[in-house]
This record gives sequence, structure tokens and C-alpha cells, in this order.
Amino acid sequence: MGQLKRIQLALMEKELSEMIPNKDDLNFVMDIIADDPVVKSHEQKIKQCKKEIRETWEAIKQDQEKLEDRPEYNQEYKLTGAPGEKCIANGNTWKESKVK
Repeated sequence: MGQLKRIQLALMEKELSEMIPNKDDLNFVMDIIADDPVVKSHEQKIKQCKKEIRETWEAIKQDQEKLEDRPEYNQEYKLTGAPGEKCIANGNTWKESKVK
């Protein structure tokens, strides 16, 4: 692998590390990118991969937030309400449906 490619991969790894905090996941992604001749030879493809990775990680974060959204002990929540009101029945989260 040429010096320029090594530098490009190092810069890409630095940028991706901000989006993928888990080192094992980052190494997995970098191995795919480094071994794929199509990705190596096409800058546009690299940008597309970065975009897809960013979107995937954002979706994972949102899913994790949904899983972590639970009612708290001794907290009051609005379960039902008129259209547009923040309540569980209208699809809002437990956090959004807290009665203040």
C-alpha cells in the first residue's frame, strides 16, 4: 500500500473514530474500507460509505434512546390527551410525557 493511501486511511480512521466510539467496531469498518479496491480507488465511494456509517450510527443511537426511555418510579406521566398534546397515547416518550 502506498504512502498516500496509508495517510488517507489514517485520516479517515480519525474522522470515523468520532462517529464510532467502540474501537472494535471502528477496526472492523476500517478493515472493510482498506481491503475494498472499489473504495480505495474512488473518493466518492468513500464519502458515501462515511455517510452511510454516520446515518447507521445515528439510527442506532436513536434506537438506544428509545430502549432507555422508561417510566421512573414515583413520577407522574400523562397517558392520554388531545391531539398534539404530549402524552404516551400520542406517541411521545415517557420523558416527554412527564407531568411537571
